[in-house]
Amino acid sequence: MATTGGETLMVGVRTSIQEMSIVCPRGWRDTSTLILTAERPGTSGITPNLVITRRVLPDDLPSDPVLRLQEFVNRQILAMQMSLDDFVEITCRHPVKERLTASLRISCKAEGMPVIQLFNYAYSDHAAVVISAATVGKDDFPDFEQTFASMLRSVRLGERVKSS
Repeated sequence: MATTGGETLMVGVRTSIQEMSIVCPRGWRDTSTLILTAERPGTSGITPNLVITRRVLPDDLPSDPVLRLQEFVNRQILAMQMSLDDFVEITCRHPVKERLTASLRISCKAEGMPVIQLFNYAYSDHAAVVISAATVGKDDFPDFEQTFASMLRSVRLGERVKSS
């Protein structure tokens, strides 16, 4: 904290979500998550949702951005294989130098119900990745695929602004 003219200012990084913002002080980190849900469940009884978060990348990943992102995604897939019931990898688009993003489509069971999940990984910087995860009941996927694609196209990664 810094003091100027009787006013105490927090020094850190200003972060915002849903038209709210706060200064994240040094020594703290922003682990906020944006969650959007449909107003009603699909016919499967599962409410379609999209979750977006920014994750700090582990230090032990390769330094090359393409390899770094791919190794992170590989670790995510391995963790899902070990923790999700009836996990099936449907498609995986790997990052390339010209496009530092990856995507993954899986099916699995959540609380006994079959779901489809779409994951997108966007390389934020050398230290972080933005992950979006869309979830919908398996039978409802065709009805929501275009909605999820439109939502993801609307995501904008902003510059993190220093606050004084």
